[in-house]
Amino acid sequence: MGQGICLVPYEEQYHQDLTRFTLKNEQIHFTALPAQVIGEAMINPDKDPIVFTSGCACRVLCFT
Repeated sequence: MGQGICLVPYEEQYHQDLTRFTLKNEQIHFTALPAQVIGEAMINPDKDPIVFTSGCACRVLCFT
């Protein structure tokens, strides 16, 4: 059976995976890079950065 997906609070251990994530030029108009969103959330006390994880690997979809 496959692994489930979890939503977890951002931790520094995900930083490297999030900064490696790239978007195609045509996608940039519709979304932000995860590292940008996390950076903004870390300085805003009204936001809680969340990371999708699957097993031990970090997925790079982030919501704040």
